[in-house]
Amino acid sequence: MTISCVVVSDNELIRQTLASLLEVAQIETIPVPTLGELGSVLTRVPVCAILCDLATIVRSNQKSRQDLQGYSHLYPVAKFRITDGQVFILGDTLESFIAKSQSLGARTVRKEERSEKHVAVYLSPSEDFENAEPTITVNVSDKGMFIYSVKTWEVGQRVWLKNVGDDGAVSGIVRSAIPWGNNHFMPGIGIEIEAATRPAPVESDHP
Repeated sequence: MTISCVVVSDNELIRQTLASLLEVAQIETIPVPTLGELGSVLTRVPVCAILCDLATIVRSNQKSRQDLQGYSHLYPVAKFRITDGQVFILGDTLESFIAKSQSLGARTVRKEERSEKHVAVYLSPSEDFENAEPTITVNVSDKGMFIYSVKTWEVGQRVWLKNVGDDGAVSGIVRSAIPWGNNHFMPGIGIEIEAATRPAPVESDHP
């Protein structure tokens, strides 16, 4: 499996240095000079992970930093600096980060706008909701959402969900699955809405 990693730094020498180090581990790098350009790259190029230069993050605007935080739900994300030719990753090691990157396949992010919404829902592998998991959405878009979950799900699996206190349900297909136990990013599933009795989930008065 080809491992591809985005390297974000506004310093060309840093991008080149990290690319050379990752090449030894047979990881392909996609250089991105600014944090603001990261989103457009992720919608076009399938990648496994994101490495961001700490100094570049500090020099970036608030929206770009918030977007980076959002991507941590979908990819392993690490902040790094290079000193004397060595890579130092905040709270991790390069070897450990590479192992996390290898555990998940390359993928793109959806192109439509997402918004952070925490809505209480029941998530179920069957439409009768017999073994439903009470949980919350993390973010939603017109076509789907990311839902926190500690259960095991398979990409391509059909799931059902409904708001707490509401009988209306929607079904969807699992497009990404992050299992419990992966450090540094949230477990859960990204689903694409397949069919619905109504657009959902929406904000409700129920807890």
